[in-house]
Amino acid sequence: MIKRYNNISLLIGAPAIAIQIGGVLMRSTANPGSPEDLMGAILMVGGGILLIIGLAFFAKSRGHSAWFGLVGLLSFPGMIILHFLEDRSCDIESGPSGWPAGATGDAYRQLVNQGFDFDALHMIDFRIDLDTWPPPGGMMNTVKTIYPQCTIVPLGEDCRYVQFQLHGRVSHQFVTNVQRLIAKKLKPYGGRCEAWGVNGQILDPLHPAQTPPMAPPQTSSL
Repeated sequence: MIKRYNNISLLIGAPAIAIQIGGVLMRSTANPGSPEDLMGAILMVGGGILLIIGLAFFAKSRGHSAWFGLVGLLSFPGMIILHFLEDRSCDIESGPSGWPAGATGDAYRQLVNQGFDFDALHMIDFRIDLDTWPPPGGMMNTVKTIYPQCTIVPLGEDCRYVQFQLHGRVSHQFVTNVQRLIAKKLKPYGGRCEAWGVNGQILDPLHPAQTPPMAPPQTSSL
């Protein structure tokens, strides 16, 4: 979950619910057509609009389109629907903290020793290794469905792997969330996502000595 969007969702959504409830209570005690009844209706509509905006930020916090906020038209049922949305997010806001001991943490510390700027946004490379070649049909469509904003890097026929890029800040949560989600979704295709890199430098914590370099930074937005 992307914390910044989630916090905005709470700041907007909580007052929206209170405003809607206030409007309902006001109308329940008012005479039809009275000023109080009209004010209650205005509060209900205004609260509903705010709820849609709040739920849009909640959807974004889970890596989905803000258009999912329209389920706010259903009020509380819409909130329940969004609650069960799969979390596809990667916390691009977090900094370099949280990297564990071991090979994955060593890869991070390698970047630290190189003076890497963790506060800046980078094009982060992820490599999908395959059991068979060429890539199974539909596999890259699956990747684009998970991360519509990703860039597919064109590679040669003898690479035996597929590479894609995401724009964000390098953090442990970002890298591991992407790897876990891609590995889960591409398991039927025999795909694995263990290697990652920044600026064309591969960082494969499992097989550092056997890993070929990442492809050059030539990209295509297929």
